[in-house]
Parts: sequence; C-alpha cells; structure tokens
Amino acid sequence: MSVSMVRELLAATWVIVFCSFYASAQIKVACIGNSITSGYSNTGYSYVPTLTTLLGSGYTVVNYGVSGTTLMKKGNQPYWNTSAFREALASNADIITIKLGTNDSKTVNWNNSHKQFKEDYLALLDTLLVSNTGKPVIYLVLPAPIFNNPVANSWGMRDSVVINCIVPLIREIAADRGLTVVDAYTPLKQFGNYFTVDGVHPDRNAADSIAHFIYRAITEKTQTEYSRFKTIKRQETRRVYSVLNGAYIPDFFTKLPPGYRYELSLYSLNGVLIGKMPFLGSTGSKAQVKNMLDNTRGTGLLVAKPTGY
Repeated sequence: MSVSMVRELLAATWVIVFCSFYASAQIKVACIGNSITSGYSNTGYSYVPTLTTLLGSGYTVVNYGVSGTTLMKKGNQPYWNTSAFREALASNADIITIKLGTNDSKTVNWNNSHKQFKEDYLALLDTLLVSNTGKPVIYLVLPAPIFNNPVANSWGMRDSVVINCIVPLIREIAADRGLTVVDAYTPLKQFGNYFTVDGVHPDRNAADSIAHFIYRAITEKTQTEYSRFKTIKRQETRRVYSVLNGAYIPDFFTKLPPGYRYELSLYSLNGVLIGKMPFLGSTGSKAQVKNMLDNTRGTGLLVAKPTGY
C-alpha cells in the first residue's frame, strides 16, 4: 500500500470518527404535544422550527407533536396511543418538552375524565424517565390561551378550564417533581391577534414567541448536567428574554448588582436586529427597558450580554 493510500485511508477514518463524535455530542430535544406543536393544517404554525434555529447546531430537535391529542388516557384522542409517543420513548432524548392540555379542555374530555389529569400527567413523566435512560431534563409547557370565538366554541374548548384547572395542576405537578414550567399562557393572553381565526392555533408571531419562551427556559439554566455525555453545559455569557410590545419585562433588569453593565439587543421575531442600548445595574429599571421597546415598537427577543463592571 502506497504512502498516499495510507494517508487517504487515515483521512477517511478521521472524518468518520469526527462525524460519529459530532453526532453523539448533539443534545437531543424531543418536543411532545398536540397540533400547536405539530403544526395545524395550513393555518397554524409550529414553534419547533424556530426553537431549532434558536438552539443552534449543538442541538437536534425532533417534533413529536400529534394534532388533536389529549394528555388524559381517557380523552377522545390520547397522545398515549400514537406512534409519535412510542418514537419519543425510544428517542433517548436529553431534553423533553411537553405541551399538552389544550384538547383536554374540551367538554367531552374534561367533564368525563378531569379527575385523571394529574395522575395521567405523572404517569407520562414516569414513563418518559424510565424509557429514556439518560435521565432527560423535562420542561412542562403551559397551554396557550384559547380565545372565545365560534370555531373554538364548536370544538368545545374552554379557556376557563385551561386557566382555572389545567394550568394550576401543571404548576402543582412541576412543584411536586422539581421541574421547570414554561409559561406560554400569560405572555400571550392579551395577543389574540397572534392567533389564527379559530382562536386556538398560533400564527407565526405566537408560534415564534412560544419557541422563545422554551429557548429561554432551556438556555437560562446556568449549570445543567447532561449525564448521557458526562459534561456540563454552561450558559453564563448572556440572558435571553421574549418580549411582546413591552408587555412582558423580566424582573431580572431590576436585580442587577450595582455597576454591572449589560448591552441589550432587541431582535424581531424573524431575527432582525431592531436596536441596542447599554444597561447599568442599580440605575437601570424596567422603565428604561420599556422605553427602549416603546421607541423601537419592539416585539421579539431581548438579549442581555454582560460587558463587565
């Protein structure tokens, strides 16, 4: 075998090893949910593509959403019975997001099986943890608001059940299990115009916002250990927040240590930079941030990058 052939063989072997290492080093994210996750027909958008873009090349994000499904086993279309659920169980994901509950609010489901909601949710968590051997980090995403209109009403969906029953139960479950809640309800409640004509499914604005909420929850953890890779992912260089026309201003901006400097960058929902401003700890305030948002008519992603003391 010639020297050149040996070099080519070694190069090919290195490429295979590198690609195998890169593939194994990817953080796997499994998104479980209903049509708001999967994307509904031609009128509703999924948040998963934007979440994939936000997380970047270090993550592999898979959409396991199935339209019309319920969390409850006795619902009219249980997520438990889907092939997507079986695939999610076999995915060995490192991160799992669960966004179920909207279809459970239907009269036909909630009136007949509501006492099983917490029990079935806990069973879902246990099943996911047992099946995914890497001990995944699980995020519980609250259902988005349901806006009262003839279409939503004809489906039997009720926002009153979501906010008064389902949301408190999910928060209770998260507290019991020490899991993170991603609030996709409160920030969107006053933005009915970000939803399609049925009042249930998000348009691109709301879908992108949900992606930002989940992205923020995942990346805001300052130290998350992924036992599958035996490594620690640190996110200490920036903080990311979703904002909707200044309606949601994080408390973080009132709690910076004195003299700590940040550069705030506001991006539109499609990633275009809208504006920047410096921010100084202790002298900064929510009013200062809101002024920036008002001046730029800001709706999108707010990135706070530390620049020192």
